[in-house]
Amino acid sequence: MSKLAVLELRGDLNHQGFYVTLRIGQGDLASSITLDRTLPPSTLLSEHLTQWQQDYRRLSTPSRALKPSKIRVNGKIDPIEACTESAQRLEQQFQRWLRSDSFRDIDLQLRQALMPDELVQVLIRTANAEAQALPWHLWDFIEQYPKAEIALSSLGSSPCSAKRNSAASEPNQVNILAVLGDRTNIDVESDQQTLNELPGAKVEFLPEPTHQELHDKLYEKSWHILFFAGHSETQAQRQGILRLNSTTHLTIDQVRYGVQRAIANGLQLAIFNSCDGLGLAQALADLQLPHIIVMREVVPDCVAQQFLKYFLQEFSQGQSLHLAQREARQRLLGMEKVYPCASWLPVIFQPSAAKPLSWLDLIKPEDEGIFDQTVAVPTQKAQTFSLGVKLGTAFVCGALVSSVVVGIRALGWLQGWELKAFDHLIRVRPGQSIPDHRILVVAIGEEDIQYQRNQGMEMEGSLSDEALLALLQKISPHQPSFIGLDIIHDFPFSKQLQSHLKKQKLIAICQAKSFTSDLPGVKPPTPDFPVEQLGFNNVPLDRDGVIRRQFLGMPSDEYCPTQQSFGFRIAQNYLENSHGIKKEWITVSPHRNKRIQLGSQTFGRLEGHAGGYQLSQGDAGGYQVLVDYQAVRPKQVNLREILSGSLDSQLAGLVRDRIILIGVVNPNIDTHLTPYSKGLQAEAMPGVVVQAQMISQIISAALGERPLLSWWAEWAELLWIGSWAWVGAIVVVGGRSLYIQMVGVLISLILLWGVCLFLLVQGWWVPLVPSALALGITAVSVLGLYHLYSDE
Repeated sequence: MSKLAVLELRGDLNHQGFYVTLRIGQGDLASSITLDRTLPPSTLLSEHLTQWQQDYRRLSTPSRALKPSKIRVNGKIDPIEACTESAQRLEQQFQRWLRSDSFRDIDLQLRQALMPDELVQVLIRTANAEAQALPWHLWDFIEQYPKAEIALSSLGSSPCSAKRNSAASEPNQVNILAVLGDRTNIDVESDQQTLNELPGAKVEFLPEPTHQELHDKLYEKSWHILFFAGHSETQAQRQGILRLNSTTHLTIDQVRYGVQRAIANGLQLAIFNSCDGLGLAQALADLQLPHIIVMREVVPDCVAQQFLKYFLQEFSQGQSLHLAQREARQRLLGMEKVYPCASWLPVIFQPSAAKPLSWLDLIKPEDEGIFDQTVAVPTQKAQTFSLGVKLGTAFVCGALVSSVVVGIRALGWLQGWELKAFDHLIRVRPGQSIPDHRILVVAIGEEDIQYQRNQGMEMEGSLSDEALLALLQKISPHQPSFIGLDIIHDFPFSKQLQSHLKKQKLIAICQAKSFTSDLPGVKPPTPDFPVEQLGFNNVPLDRDGVIRRQFLGMPSDEYCPTQQSFGFRIAQNYLENSHGIKKEWITVSPHRNKRIQLGSQTFGRLEGHAGGYQLSQGDAGGYQVLVDYQAVRPKQVNLREILSGSLDSQLAGLVRDRIILIGVVNPNIDTHLTPYSKGLQAEAMPGVVVQAQMISQIISAALGERPLLSWWAEWAELLWIGSWAWVGAIVVVGGRSLYIQMVGVLISLILLWGVCLFLLVQGWWVPLVPSALALGITAVSVLGLYHLYSDE
């Protein structure tokens, strides 16, 4: 049962203060608590109220006022800032006034008699205009009671004796008369669209009517809601004025017989989405209209539109009038950076104590007994569900949906989506801003190939032996850490070059036969080339042609006698020579193969079911790990720059203690797709740069500079996916309306994306696509079951 608290204030603010009577009870206040106290006079509060009203009315915004206020600003302060500051002073003084010793007993009695989770109407009944203009919604009692809302009333008002005549109403339908008055400089079409979207409502629009047209329309049928959008104001003696069209102004008294007939026929609520409406509210309350919503001051057009949308969303989905008003008012707070005090404007005015109005009260007559004062239901259909049924449905749906999603994932049907999501997260995550200082790429492009020809060098590929010899002679004196030759050279080196290579710490490449195709391998330069100076350059390709994995090792064959990859060979030698870190084999559990360890870092092996991958036995061959690409590429110089001598003065700084990788960057010869090549329309990455990324990853992981990309065990991923399925179900269970449920699902998906991105930065690739599918499908399933159950 809802509670009603009535505060009667008699007196004035400046001179005598107010004599206050508090009554707390239910329904018509039978068995109520009564307490009499006072509120002291406060000239300062009156001055702050007047100053705020003046500052507010100086704001220059398109509004629904009859006569826009002229702006007079002395140039010393911005009007928005002035309004905000005067509002803050008014709020502070208002709170101090309510904390007066003479009022403390009333505040304490309210808190003792009412529970924070109770539905409470707080009716401020007074004839004093200043008391009605005060921001009562800022009373800390209202802030601390989330189901309480303020309404205004006049002294001497009494319950309406007219009973609703439902004979002229169509069942299960709310009839709304929408008067669209003078629209000069405002957009009433937005209000019209909001009303048209109301479920279960029949709206009849009356655009810019004459006095007689409005009067006749009020007589014609049984209306539940009267809506007005246009220009209005409250003049002297608190007389409310409406502008129906560009030539017709009228007061409520001029249509009082039409309004009285509408009330007798069942009119329950009037919404004046227009400016300065307290005068209109007073006139309608005198005619005993049960509920009125007005704007207490000039209202910006955008604020009026948003309030109507927020209020009707809540009210039409089953929320009581007072709680729908509170929800809509609080949501306007987000507009106050641009429209100060927007949340101060809407107010309920009612002539008497009345039980909370709901949308269901409008649809069916009161004597059907369907109104429940104890529950504000989220939707009409969902109220048939008990909490136990909701939670049971949520759990079952979450378990079933997550099981289906996991099963589909195990078949590999989600792998393409998961890999695209992985690429996206790789691209958007924060990364290194400077290249790895340990690596220098000597790039051989088309101009470098032409440079060799112009120098008369004999060419059998992209790099002649003569050019390679010259390059080694240039960089060797500067003591590079290691040299990696990422160029196919399956014919013998020249004798002079072979002699020089014996003195170099150089790793060359060969290529093993492909696991997944009939392509042959590529042999090393000579059959007796030292195995310890060889590394295979095979890389595993995904079905979309993107390199997301790398080999650390795989069995040798007749083409390539080494078991270590080119990148791993270089990284391992660098770590051993520069940091004393040697490769070790460790056993992570009795039932799993051994794992490679460098320093304190264990390199997890990518097997058939790992992360988003569901690999066949052939695709999962060799010792594979994920490639942790960085957005920034390694430092790069061109071959011709070194050979021509243009970098001689810088060469020592570029080469000393660095890994020098020599490779082709011609897009027509050796390029590959990576996560950074997809979606951003970037060029494919040269093979030598891909190798540089792989080497950098291994070294950085072994030195503890950044984590390796890894994944969870299958049971943990199953629990993760199931958890997000239940999140989707809980959002639907907890949402009070379809709008809130949809927003909740959207926020949950954004949260899921953010958590997956955060975990990827920490080195963990967790399921994004399966979790998002489980969340969304579960939410839709639970919502569908609610509707199906209710229909039955």
